[in-house]
Amino acid sequence: MKRPASYLILLFYAFTLLSCANVEKYNRFIETPLVVEAMQQDINYVEHNLWKMHPDLFQYVREDLLKAKFDSLRFAIRQPLLPNQFQLALASVLSEVRQGHMSLSPLIPKFDPQSKDKVRYQKSRGPFSQLGFHWQGNTLYLKKNGTMDSTLVLGSKILAIEGIQPQNLYTKYRPTFTSDGYNTTFTDQAFERLLPRYYQLELGYRDSIDILFSLGESTYQRTVVRKFEATEQKRKLEVKSKNQNPIDIEVDYLY
Repeated sequence: MKRPASYLILLFYAFTLLSCANVEKYNRFIETPLVVEAMQQDINYVEHNLWKMHPDLFQYVREDLLKAKFDSLRFAIRQPLLPNQFQLALASVLSEVRQGHMSLSPLIPKFDPQSKDKVRYQKSRGPFSQLGFHWQGNTLYLKKNGTMDSTLVLGSKILAIEGIQPQNLYTKYRPTFTSDGYNTTFTDQAFERLLPRYYQLELGYRDSIDILFSLGESTYQRTVVRKFEATEQKRKLEVKSKNQNPIDIEVDYLY
């Protein structure tokens, strides 16, 4: 069988891409549509190797049904698609195998700040990394608040982040993760863990996000901002320490 012309969007697909040190080249690939012929070759390659190499492939799906899914995908690919669009289409077929060790992960553009900002960003915490989420019953809840905003109430429902409802993300990215058989506990845990990644795919890198919460009968909106290391504040405190006693310094830290 002829080697696929495009990079395969599978687990081993990531190795080739992530080995590319050039951020610009990597990001350009994500934004470049794949030609139809290449995607068709990839579909054939994936199908061939699944039948040939996957153990217990038909433990949770009938062979004829899985074959029909691949045929339908081949028929549906009639125009160029971006790599992540093709990945989602292929993931919807592979998820029918219903085995948790096999999944696809969308490709996230790399963030390359200007050289003067790299250290600053590396030592920062993005908005999503300051929060914890719990997904249950098709509803997203706030589980952890690592921000300085005490008005974020744990247990609040999250209705939308930057206008995007979490339920829509679940529907869109559900095929990209699966569990063995029909177990749903793992899928809920996987979604809440991967949620920041999916929002990043939709929004890109953000220094702040607006979140709409619901608590009881009321709703409230808050903005969560990136935390940068307070190097400037530390420098000022070091200067002050020459003229202030330890008690003054401690008070300055508290406020």
